[in-house]
Amino acid sequence: MSDDVGKGEVHPLIEILKNSLHKKKLNRASYSLRAFARDLDIESSLLSKILRGKYVITDKMVRRLLEKLGCHLDEIAGVVKTARDLRVKRLYKKVHLAERVTDLSEKQMLLMRKWYWPALIELCQLPNFQGDPLWIAEKLKLSLEEVEETISTMIRDGFVVEEEGVIRPSIHQPSTFWKPGTMRELQDLQKDVLRKAIEAVDEVPPELRSQTTLTFRVSKSKLHLITNEIRDFNMRINKLAEISSDLPDSVYNMTVGLYPLTTEEEKS
Repeated sequence: MSDDVGKGEVHPLIEILKNSLHKKKLNRASYSLRAFARDLDIESSLLSKILRGKYVITDKMVRRLLEKLGCHLDEIAGVVKTARDLRVKRLYKKVHLAERVTDLSEKQMLLMRKWYWPALIELCQLPNFQGDPLWIAEKLKLSLEEVEETISTMIRDGFVVEEEGVIRPSIHQPSTFWKPGTMRELQDLQKDVLRKAIEAVDEVPPELRSQTTLTFRVSKSKLHLITNEIRDFNMRINKLAEISSDLPDSVYNMTVGLYPLTTEEEKS
């Protein structure tokens, strides 16, 4: 993906790198891109992509490369802020230029059936939320394209509102919000959520998660009692999270699975 932050606009780091390379070449004609990459401690192929705007530049990379150039901390902070502002400007400019639609397209409905749709709705309500799409991508481990496409759809179709680069859930949510349309779509969503749970087992410390399991005998005629209890349990957990006295700082998912371990007996 190109890191042009808007038509006629490029990432400020690119301009700084180009100017620095130009000055070095003036002082020493034989100074090459490869030598510049070596001084910056990165691969020359990566530096080439950065200079051509063909690489997504993270804030971490900005800090690292500017430190290599000997820039002061306040200058680095200014470049990071400028880059964030430009990314936000690019995203919301695209949204405002697009016409609002009343009928959701197949592509839009597909986005609504992704695990990160409700996650983004919750994320934008955190006190420390940033409208910068790159910050959102890093928080949810998504690509920049996925974030921009999802936010654009949410704003354009009224799921969230944007005010001065900050998005918030709209007051009135459609009744179809985050409801898969077909059984296959529901199954795909459930699989995605379970994959996130598996990732958490490997990546999240035990003290920051809870994975429990319970195996029991039951009559299928009583399953409705258990599913009703699970529904009530979900509602209690959601209420508990809402009334917490501490300010929220994270977005969590809780998935409760109930399924048979034994096969069905064939009827004769």
